[in-house]
Amino acid sequence: MSEEWLLADGRPVADVMVLSHPEQLARLRTACPQAAHTAVLAGDPCYDRLLAAASTAWTAPSNSASRAAIASPGSA
Repeated sequence: MSEEWLLADGRPVADVMVLSHPEQLARLRTACPQAAHTAVLAGDPCYDRLLAAASTAWTAPSNSASRAAIASPGSA
């Protein structure tokens, strides 16, 4: 993210920039504050699905032995 890529004649080239992570917004604010007002933090649907799948797998009843083994290292 740099002014060279984000600005034309000192104005943002895009009406909206969709970002997936808060750190990207922080970098944009640092690198090109003139374009920061165009940013929309939309999230990352792929990452969200991975988290949801991991959460579901962790709480599934069939994984109670796995959870116990992970929770008690050395007991296997």
